[in-house]
Amino acid sequence: MADFSKIKQTRKSRFGDAPSPEENDNNLDAPETAPARKPRNKTGRTVPFATKVTAEFDEEFRRIAFFGKMKKVELLEKALEAYKKANDIE
Repeated sequence: MADFSKIKQTRKSRFGDAPSPEENDNNLDAPETAPARKPRNKTGRTVPFATKVTAEFDEEFRRIAFFGKMKKVELLEKALEAYKKANDIE
């Protein structure tokens, strides 16, 4: 027969003992609710746009957008408008 008396006893659960059925607040009867999401600012933009750039370009682009207190897409739109204006494009 195996001798289990020398096996180290595990610590009690850090959560303590489970509450008795009388102590619970019947939370199993309540409906489940998802956590509330933080609403995002709606921009009206619906078409995804992705491209690959160098790490240096990405860093500078993000820095300019951050210090200009604008979204990256707003900086991109301003850059496009400036390009069109500089090259007489409508």
